[in-house]
Amino acid sequence: MTLDQQLAATAARDIPAVFLTPEQRLAELRADILAAAGRAGTSPSEPAVDPYAFQTQPAILRRLADVLAGRLPATLDRLVAAGPVGVALTAAVALHTGLPYAVLLPGAPASSDSASPATASPATAFRTTLHGEIHRAEHVAVLDPVVTTGRRILDAAAAAEEYGARVAGLYAALGSGSGGGAAVAAAEDSGYTLQVLFPNSSGS
Repeated sequence: MTLDQQLAATAARDIPAVFLTPEQRLAELRADILAAAGRAGTSPSEPAVDPYAFQTQPAILRRLADVLAGRLPATLDRLVAAGPVGVALTAAVALHTGLPYAVLLPGAPASSDSASPATASPATAFRTTLHGEIHRAEHVAVLDPVVTTGRRILDAAAAAEEYGARVAGLYAALGSGSGGGAAVAAAEDSGYTLQVLFPNSSGS
């Protein structure tokens, strides 16, 4: 049964949230994220959801942080936000786990997740500004609310390594466009593992 089918079954029976199964809770969370985010793009080159919109809802962030925290490695030392768009989500996960976090802001030219990694200059990943601390040999996880091609999160991962960190994994809440498939493939090609909580934001 898909997440959409799980949610439909839950709504039909009007089950109180306290009695929901983990699968039903995920379905409800996904529906709430998409309802809050809406549609931000009309072409394949644009994100299908607004990555900022759902992060303005504390109830969504709290549940999302709980789910993502459960997927992080136990040996993690620090979280890293992939640009300004990832700050709210990363802060929520940091509060939930107690882990410190850093923010890597892209420099000029600005890093955009909708651009193809193949067309990006190798130097782009390193034109960043670090807010917070990253120490050499720390194990870090890089977080991004929405991935399309994966360029933004890959830039942040590469920059974190330039600061001496060891990237333990990449994590995203939503996969936009093709469901984040391009981002997952790009991450694998770059030697990273990208986990997308909800790979398909289109509902199909």
